[in-house]
Amino acid sequence: MRKFFIKFKDRLTSSYWFFPSTLFFMALVGALITLNLDFNHKKEIGNFLKNVFFLKELSLSTVRTYLGTLVGAVITVVGVVFSLTILTVSTASSQFGPRILNNFMRDRGNQVTLGVYTSTFVYASTILICLYEDPELAFVPYLSIFVSYLLALSCIGFLIYYIHHIPNSLRIESIVYKIATQTIDMIDKKFPEEEKLKNMDVLDSPKKVEEYKELESNLSFETYSNNVGYVQAIDLEGITSWAKDEDIQLCLNLRPGDFSNGRVVLAITSVELSNKQRQELNDFYAYGEGRTLPQNLMYLFSQLIEVAVRALSPGINDPITAMSCIDWMEAALMKMIDKDTKYSVIRDENSVARVLIRPLCTEEIFEHLNKGLSQYVATSYSTSMHWMSSLNRMHLAAKSSGQRKAIEHCARVLYSSCRDTVSVQSELHKMHRAFQAFNVLGVEHKSGTTNPIQ
Repeated sequence: MRKFFIKFKDRLTSSYWFFPSTLFFMALVGALITLNLDFNHKKEIGNFLKNVFFLKELSLSTVRTYLGTLVGAVITVVGVVFSLTILTVSTASSQFGPRILNNFMRDRGNQVTLGVYTSTFVYASTILICLYEDPELAFVPYLSIFVSYLLALSCIGFLIYYIHHIPNSLRIESIVYKIATQTIDMIDKKFPEEEKLKNMDVLDSPKKVEEYKELESNLSFETYSNNVGYVQAIDLEGITSWAKDEDIQLCLNLRPGDFSNGRVVLAITSVELSNKQRQELNDFYAYGEGRTLPQNLMYLFSQLIEVAVRALSPGINDPITAMSCIDWMEAALMKMIDKDTKYSVIRDENSVARVLIRPLCTEEIFEHLNKGLSQYVATSYSTSMHWMSSLNRMHLAAKSSGQRKAIEHCARVLYSSCRDTVSVQSELHKMHRAFQAFNVLGVEHKSGTTNPIQ
């Protein structure tokens, strides 16, 4: 059930209907409550509001005119807000990439603004249709009118906010900053995962690594995925509890963001699973039509790569944006270098190792960057030098030989690409000197020459 909760929560936060719908029903209920209070306490409420807030005597015709005007004005502005939102989403998708669209869908400011306007419309409409025509029953709902006035003022405030928020949300600096901060926050939460699972044991010592290898040697039976689609969430707590009940040890092979074609290895287990057990294990995975944010760090790095690559395209040619993306990727990767781990073990309440998982490591991130970024960065000399400098700083901060090798590989690929694209000899010499800082030219140029101009 937890996997569905994670998936459902992500759908709610990334949808435009949840907050507006919630505020819609709150407005409807609120209107009925204030009307009931007005009907049962006409004199008390009326006298209080007139004395405290200096309200004048209102006629029913004035109230109807006011509410009708408010309803018409609000629904008109809702149309404008909706149109601006659609325009913003379309612009962001075409200019910054389709994967950035999800960030705009998640924008709480847009959701709440639309919700405030729809709730004001619902509230005022409900009050309007509930006014009595019978002279004997007719009364002025002072409390309801006062609340509608406050809602109207909030609409003005949110309109001012929205007019500022829309152009600000289209600023490339804001987009990159939001993605980067999400990336850094997720790294802080995921590496290591003791905050999430108290029985998580990170292999950060030789003794623990040996224990892992011994445990891994007991795993030999492959269990395949029965589902097709991208893995969006995994219920680790549920798998651990299930493994304890079944007295099974297993290593998870798929992670959030991986694609399953229905025949890939889902996990490697200590015993061969029955058909029922295979289905139960598959049920702890949530699949969908695409990659999503929860539990998927690579998805955020892919967004930064996409923004940088589009900025370096011939039609845009914006190396400053690409360098900004590189700066924020460096900040996130520095976090990963500090917290990096190869494997983790989840134990049950009896301290028995049950589930082995492979957290996303730094080497994989650099390999992903190498595939998606290096060839495009090489088309811009300034961006290439910026990326090479970032790689140099991260190389100095690296804490393992695997991290250093991954960074060096990125530098080799970048330097090799620049040799094919950079035609100015002075620029190529500068790139050559920057590459020399890695002290890997002997690996790169086995032919014996280290002269980039030859």
